[in-house]
Amino acid sequence: MGELWVSLLEKGVAKYYGSYANIEVGFVHHGLELLTGNRSECFHIAEAARGVGKRALWGSLLRYYENEYILGAGAVTAEHASPSLKDLGLLFGATYTIYEVIDVMPEGLKLIKLRNPPGHAQSFKGSWSQKSHRWTERLRHKFIHNLDPQTFWMSFDEFCCAFRCLFICHYYTDESARWRRLAVSGKGLGPRRANVQRLQADLVLVRRSHEGRGSRFFVLHRFQAVPPRIHG
Repeated sequence: MGELWVSLLEKGVAKYYGSYANIEVGFVHHGLELLTGNRSECFHIAEAARGVGKRALWGSLLRYYENEYILGAGAVTAEHASPSLKDLGLLFGATYTIYEVIDVMPEGLKLIKLRNPPGHAQSFKGSWSQKSHRWTERLRHKFIHNLDPQTFWMSFDEFCCAFRCLFICHYYTDESARWRRLAVSGKGLGPRRANVQRLQADLVLVRRSHEGRGSRFFVLHRFQAVPPRIHG
């Protein structure tokens, strides 16, 4: 009963687009933008990870994660998967949720934590699977202890080979620790003439840290003009 809202939401979206058939295809970032109201985008990993671009891609992933954006990745299709990829236990053509993106120091590892698509129970068998001998006692205690059975860790190199699309939703929430909220309100009165409007200001600025080279400011509520009072 607690998951009934999912069916109701699907019905509402289908009604909006005309039928259930019209929502059977599409892209993840379009759905994220529809459901959250936040700007979403998609780009191809293979193209972004070429040459020196691979280092820039990792930096972007770290920044997206630090900004608490919603992240997902689309796996390659089975016909484009190499034999080694087919042995990893992935569901090809499906979308995986990205939970964490971390630089592991001092080891210098680049690891990504993902969640299996619903209904896919096969365990990941990559280089950093739960049974991998690469986990030291310290790392195993930090990353494997109490790990959800439906989640797994993958190296950035394997990620670039196994996934073809990266989905980013620039999601904002009031509870986000990465945003600082500043609200300034007040009111002003022009010259004391009956034909001059009185102005009220309710200005809200939200600054984003860790976004590019500087802070970004968003005006959530702009200055509004209030009609003057008419004195009889």
